[in-house]
Amino acid sequence: MTYILAAIPQKGKNRMEHLNIQKATERDRSQIANIISVCYEKEFSTLIKDMAKVASALSPGIQIPRFYTAELNGEIIGITACSDHTGRAVHIDRKACRKSLGIIKGTLVILFLSNEFMHSLPYPKDTGYIEFVGVLPTYQGRSVARRMINTIIETSEYQNFILDVTDVNIPAQKCYQNIGFQEFKRTPEKNGKTKGFDERIFMEYKK
Repeated sequence: MTYILAAIPQKGKNRMEHLNIQKATERDRSQIANIISVCYEKEFSTLIKDMAKVASALSPGIQIPRFYTAELNGEIIGITACSDHTGRAVHIDRKACRKSLGIIKGTLVILFLSNEFMHSLPYPKDTGYIEFVGVLPTYQGRSVARRMINTIIETSEYQNFILDVTDVNIPAQKCYQNIGFQEFKRTPEKNGKTKGFDERIFMEYKK
């Protein structure tokens, strides 16, 4: 199903083009992996510099039914996912990680993904956990993330939603606040100096 939520003017063009927010399909797998690698490059670059290899390692473990895409003129320009207590949006394909990155770096990425994305969520079944919010740099600041998250809120059966954001990501914090998310806790980040931030801010939205 496709939700045409708004029209976004493209830079350098006078006409308006529709932004389509839709559930991801299998054909989107590689593009989702590419956007994750681009938008989370800072985190991955502490382990490996080649984001194409990171995307190749991630691709097999992407759980397509949990993802949404934002598409403009046939190009996916943004993604996000909604997980819950039954599982996360990205699983670890150990074989793909080691094949794409080598045994040593592949093992390090497996450990990184396990710590960041693979722990189970301690939330009730009526709560969705929004993660992997990513918009290509050219389209950032144009409400793409807000529209994707609003689509999840409006179309899913969850009654509550939780997400987290780093303490240094002020634009994302403001975006989530404008949607209606409110901060409810902060946790110090392990190895924060290496990652470039000190805390994770957890925010909640209730229908």
